[in-house]
Amino acid sequence: MSLGRTTSFIDIHIERDLASGSITEEQAQELVDHFIMKIRMVRFLRTPEFDSLFSGDPIRATEAIGGMGLDG
Repeated sequence: MSLGRTTSFIDIHIERDLASGSITEEQAQELVDHFIMKIRMVRFLRTPEFDSLFSGDPIRATEAIGGMGLDG
């Protein structure tokens, strides 16, 4: 499961808050860390039949947060 382009949405708000001085760089990093922790806690309601097909938790939630790519 991919969340899509959530970083584009988050980025504008963090940039605004950093520029206004309402948060620090450390607080911004903590917000992103908490967001990632929440992604990792994702669970879906599943039927017992579905659970019997898989061992463990078959959910894969990803979010790519980064800067410029190798192509510029």
